Amino acid sequence: MEKCTLIITEKPDAAKRIASALKEKGKVHRNEDNGVPYYKAGRDKEIVVVPALGHLYTITEERKGRNYYPVFNFRWVPRYAAERGAKQIRNWIETISKLSEEAEMFIDACDYDIEGSVIGYYILKYACGNKEKMAKRMKYSTLTEKELIKAYEDPLPQLDFALIEAGETR
Repeated sequence: MEKCTLIITEKPDAAKRIASALKEKGKVHRNEDNGVPYYKAGRDKEIVVVPALGHLYTITEERKGRNYYPVFNFRWVPRYAAERGAKQIRNWIETISKLSEEAEMFIDACDYDIEGSVIGYYILKYACGNKEKMAKRMKYSTLTEKELIKAYEDPLPQLDFALIEAGETR
């Protein structure tokens, strides 16, 4: 089976609009896995566009309890492991991880700001299995077809690590 390009967006609406803008062959197919929507579009190769649900990962203290203050040691974990109301996040991470196994190219198309950069980075790092160093970055400011096509055809060659670092320090 031919490998695809996996595009990660920050929100479900953005995933649908990006898939619609980038399709050249046939129509966009909406799929669902464990309640997680994703879109397949034909172009030079198959494009799979999957949304996040905002932050899928968060930081937590390495040691919990009252006797460990101040806290200096943190680690990144899936949100469902740190927050009670985030059980559905597990489905999103599992679906993205499964889709990443069929991909040979990865593109972060989350919002081009500090928060979007961090969201995309940690999804690529953890859900996609350390693909953050090989991923490209779509840079756009509006979800118009013309701008999305330009951002796809001329992506930044790597993630925006300065914005990611700024987000991590926040």
